[in-house]
Amino acid sequence: MQLGSGTYDIKPSINYFGVAGDWTYGADLNMTLRTGKNDRDYRLGNVYQAGIWTRYALTDWLEPSIRINGVVWDEISGKDTDLPYNPDTDRYPAAVVKPDNFGGTKLLALVGLRLKDPRGRLENTFLELEAGAPFYQDLNGPQPSEDWRFSASFVLSF
Repeated sequence: MQLGSGTYDIKPSINYFGVAGDWTYGADLNMTLRTGKNDRDYRLGNVYQAGIWTRYALTDWLEPSIRINGVVWDEISGKDTDLPYNPDTDRYPAAVVKPDNFGGTKLLALVGLRLKDPRGRLENTFLELEAGAPFYQDLNGPQPSEDWRFSASFVLSF
């Protein structure tokens, strides 16, 4: 099991946030840039993400939101020399370990709810729920596609 990329990664990001009346909106751009090969002589692909979102204060405690997020990730560069590989047939023991079968493009649409206590001790605390699914996926080779996702966040500010 690989817990990380095995390299030092640079992760720049830029975010924009705005408020207009009861509307809150924003955009973000995030990248994971790999700096070299790991000790197995390969490098995971760079990852580029961009998103736009908006949220509306329906009441002082309920804010529904929508978000569009795009992700592009590059294929693996190099190969793990410990994996069996036949250069005559360009075959690996399984399609999921072939470096060309990583990477792709994905666009997701997500809807969410932010629940908060506008007064009292939990004034700066909120619970955020979000669910969505990809409406476009183009994956390099056979790899698991995403059907849907759900997330829950609890944020405490002080």
